[in-house]
Amino acid sequence: MDHKLRKVVYMSLAGLLLAVLLFMFGITISHNSLFVDGVYYILTLALLIITLIMLKNNRKVYKKALLSYLMGIDVFFIVLTTLYMGINHF
Repeated sequence: MDHKLRKVVYMSLAGLLLAVLLFMFGITISHNSLFVDGVYYILTLALLIITLIMLKNNRKVYKKALLSYLMGIDVFFIVLTTLYMGINHF
């Protein structure tokens, strides 16, 4: 695997991990407060969208199936966090 591609994969996995941990931390301390959950949701969504854009731009260059798989996981986490906010607060 190319060094630059490896760096892209590591950065996307780190972004996904950081986004999920941030959202879990926000859920833990919020006690179902809409404002606190909303702040952590927006931060998490921004991080996930940035990661998705990075993967999309690098997929144009490298054309690897691994990047498509990581994009799918990213979209899954976006849907999962949105469902959590929709079910618990609206």
